Amino acid sequence: MGALQESTRYAADIPNFLEPWYGIGTVASAFGVDYEWPDGQAPAIRPPFKSVQDALNYNLKPIEETAIGKNTLSMIEYFIEKTKGRIPISLTDTQSPLNTASLIIDNNSLFMSFFDCPDDLKRLLHIITDLLVDFTKKQIELIGDLLVYPGHGFASSTAFKDLVVSDDCFLMLSENQFVDFESEILSRAGQPFGGAAFHSCGNWSSKAEAVKKITGLMMADGVFTAETDLHPNSPELISDNFAGTNVIINARMVGREEIVFEKVRQLYKLGMKLIAVTYCRTPSEQESLYEKIHSLT
Repeated sequence: MGALQESTRYAADIPNFLEPWYGIGTVASAFGVDYEWPDGQAPAIRPPFKSVQDALNYNLKPIEETAIGKNTLSMIEYFIEKTKGRIPISLTDTQSPLNTASLIIDNNSLFMSFFDCPDDLKRLLHIITDLLVDFTKKQIELIGDLLVYPGHGFASSTAFKDLVVSDDCFLMLSENQFVDFESEILSRAGQPFGGAAFHSCGNWSSKAEAVKKITGLMMADGVFTAETDLHPNSPELISDNFAGTNVIINARMVGREEIVFEKVRQLYKLGMKLIAVTYCRTPSEQESLYEKIHSLT
């Protein structure tokens, strides 16, 4: 915990934080699943149910009583003990209710349920949301004053108040399906924590209009360089849709200074609330980029 040497300092306005990351199956664990551990890979889950109805009929277990839930809470306690409360801590990686459903139900059946049994699917998503909210409150109680929002993938701070929900299934839905099945659910998940912070991997910029329909949306996360994601978002589409909305865009950009700065220039316009989350290969390049970005304001 000693002072960093000058060669390893990266210019930034928001400090790093610890995250009790233990895979993406936290809420799914309530449905009786545990992780498989492929060599050299992140933990994975094999969906146990053939249908939405099978999942609805399962006798749920509180997340804090599952192996995954216990490990997450133990990790928080470990972080607090070892750091003596000197480093902020976020919540674990919070998957959206639909993402969680995709971990426990055969995906062919899950996506057919949008047409075959929409009411059952909506009921399941509400149940998953309740599980998510309850376990989030358990984490918050444990972390206490060290808690930073939104958490996973976002620049986070004790000054922020919003829950990040990772919704990678979003890219497989039409805008109407998202509004019908998910926007209310995501709003309800975020409401007890000051609002929702939306994340989806890949390029969701063409569906920005649908994302804006999440009531209480506080932040939205996107990637804008190919080094961050092979399918980055369009800066123009994101800025056109979110300028003047009060929604903060958490723009993640790994790459060379000139590439990242050009993306920031394309994103930043009057009325745009923007957090530029950047990473260059050397501290000196990062510092130069940091100064250039601040010169825009």
